[in-house]
Amino acid sequence: MLRVPPLMRADLDLAALRARLAGGDGPAFWRSLDAVADTPEFRAYIAEEFPAAARLAAAPERRGFLKLMAASFALAGLSACDGFDGRRHELPYVNQPERILPGASLSYASCAVFDGFANGVLVTTRNGRPLKIEGNPDHPWTRGGTDVLGQASILGLYDPFRSQAVQHLGRPSSWAAFRGAMAGFLAAWRESGGRGLALLTGPITSPALAAEIARIRAAYPGLRWFSSAGVPRDTLYEGARQAYGRPLETLPRFERARAIVSLDGDFLDLGPGQVGLSRRWIEARRAA
Repeated sequence: MLRVPPLMRADLDLAALRARLAGGDGPAFWRSLDAVADTPEFRAYIAEEFPAAARLAAAPERRGFLKLMAASFALAGLSACDGFDGRRHELPYVNQPERILPGASLSYASCAVFDGFANGVLVTTRNGRPLKIEGNPDHPWTRGGTDVLGQASILGLYDPFRSQAVQHLGRPSSWAAFRGAMAGFLAAWRESGGRGLALLTGPITSPALAAEIARIRAAYPGLRWFSSAGVPRDTLYEGARQAYGRPLETLPRFERARAIVSLDGDFLDLGPGQVGLSRRWIEARRAA
């Protein structure tokens, strides 16, 4: 809205303004009574506040009008690229990534890990952003199948609401502050050999991660490592130990069975091996 000093309105002739508005031809658009009066003081104020607009209004010319409109459209386009926080921008690639075309889908082979079991999946991306997960038909276990856990793992690849920076007590922090806070603890753990230090993880089947944990335990002999699964499989391993003398992972061969008896152990229930077992169960029933 145009800001007009209140003192300019004291000299207005309201009767003359009413006559001008009543005698006009067609609708008139104005923002203030000063704009209707069009006094020399008002024109001087406009020239001081918006000199480019004053020149365009005083001497309208095609070239100047097009210049002003082009600048307005350019500024409107740039403002549309801003996010709600004013810090997000849509910019083209400086160095175009290999095999990435704007708007075209691209799939990658990956794994959805659940309690240490890796199920092969295909991750479909667009402009570098993962959008969909499906089973990988070339994976020897899943063979194109997937489950709700694999579908939901897309949030682990792209989640716009997860933390973008280090936080401390709910406030933004930095890695330098984290290292500074941990320096005192590391010195105390080195002196005590890691007494009082505990590591809690899920089931580990990655050789690289297992090697890193072995290095930590070698540096801190007093470290205690606890592994917990979302669905514990201790009873399954204990049953295999009683049957075969050692804990083993049971892999049924449904195609060799004529009858299957399952007692309190639904092999088609939700779990890390559900995708592969379901696929083998379906194939065995089709063969029968």
